[in-house]
Amino acid sequence: MKINKIHSDNFVQLVSTDSCKYPTYERYDFSTTNDKKVYHGSNGLENFVITLDNIYFDDSYHKYLWKIFNMYNAIVKRATKMITFEEMELLAQELTESDKQISWVWFRDKGYRLPNKIMARAASWIELNPEFKCNLWTDLNNVDELLDFIADLNEKYQQYFLNGRITIKYMDDTKLIFKEFYEKNKEKLDPRIGAMWDDLFNNRFKISRLFKTDGFRSIMLNVIGGIYCDFNDTVCFFPMKYLLPLYRGQYFFGSDMGPTAITHRNNYFMYCPLGNEEYLDITLEILKTSVEEYYRITSMEFINLYMNMVLELTQKIQNYTGDYLLELFCGLDSLDIILKDKHKDIVRLVTIVIKLLRYFEKLNGLADRMEFEINSANKNIFKMQKKIYGNRRKNISAMKNNYDIDFTMNDFVIDEEFMNRFLMDYAGVFINGDLLCYTNIAFIRDITSLIPFSKSDKLSNISMMMHLYDSTSYGSVKSYADSDGVF
Repeated sequence: MKINKIHSDNFVQLVSTDSCKYPTYERYDFSTTNDKKVYHGSNGLENFVITLDNIYFDDSYHKYLWKIFNMYNAIVKRATKMITFEEMELLAQELTESDKQISWVWFRDKGYRLPNKIMARAASWIELNPEFKCNLWTDLNNVDELLDFIADLNEKYQQYFLNGRITIKYMDDTKLIFKEFYEKNKEKLDPRIGAMWDDLFNNRFKISRLFKTDGFRSIMLNVIGGIYCDFNDTVCFFPMKYLLPLYRGQYFFGSDMGPTAITHRNNYFMYCPLGNEEYLDITLEILKTSVEEYYRITSMEFINLYMNMVLELTQKIQNYTGDYLLELFCGLDSLDIILKDKHKDIVRLVTIVIKLLRYFEKLNGLADRMEFEINSANKNIFKMQKKIYGNRRKNISAMKNNYDIDFTMNDFVIDEEFMNRFLMDYAGVFINGDLLCYTNIAFIRDITSLIPFSKSDKLSNISMMMHLYDSTSYGSVKSYADSDGVF
């Protein structure tokens, strides 16, 4: 096999006349290939050309698998020698039983039912990996809750759960995984982790699901090994039994770009061979940060940091003679304290303060004014300089209202209901680039072992799976089209 990196689009166009493109949706159709040797496509922003020997196949699907495997092996693993399909099969036979598991996690919102759209995605993993055991880890308590959970599925998808093709792991099974991990590693864990996971399993706060789902998937892979994937927003194109031998003794994570794009890594697709010490070290590290973050953001002191901005704003506006509320906000002492956190930025802090102002009817006028200003301003300039500059400033009329507001600490009580509302708003504003850095194992270090994962609009011909994230993936927006087999 020869790999020639081509940096000239013109040259690629010339080569393409004698090349064969293999989009994954043409999996079974090789009528146009004419057994040509040269293949080209793109890996991120880098063009590539691969030359493969002509090998005769009776089975066109085996031919597809062989070509995709060898192209992937050349591009991602830098292999210089092609192997036969028979050799691929021999490598697959060396996988252990712990390797041959695909695990999913779904902690259910009360009353939520799985839609067919999600199961169409899950079916791709089930059907392409018949030798693998598929585990769904849940917080369901019994069969009755399972039957309600799958009640809206068509008969085909329901049968996956009822005939054992998907092994359901109930709440007791889920807790046992955590207990086993804890017993083996308790001397290395934050002593507060047991109490935190009691909170998580009992759903003390609505935000618990983020910590629980991110933490559990990493813990579970340490205990049983194998593959984890988000079955709700990933699609499988290639049997995992041929992929895993390329990573013997290695863990990996998915990437929405190429195998060197570490900033695009995530934990929606991971593999860990049982007993991998480096993966354990990373798990212990992310659990340490998640425990610290959990107790930090659920503390009274943390919520008071944000309420202090509201209190200071309502006090200083009494004597404010300027034209713009945002410029008053940027001068708050309480704001400077929060901005010491490297993950925070001024625009998102404005957003969370607007949400806090709306908790109180008497402060809705302030919320409206602040929302008007931030929506009218150039957010990028405002984020960098904390000022409203240029033409955008002309479009924002000066404040006319006299905001004579009597607002003190006596106007609110920080009870569990208040905390839940605030934490959900906080998570909604700060989850990306902030909160996930404390819960998502993929972000704790610069992971170098990455699987190139195609986004839905960038399918490449070495893709083995696709990431289809949308806002309905976790049931937060129930707007799925109830159609079979449509991703």
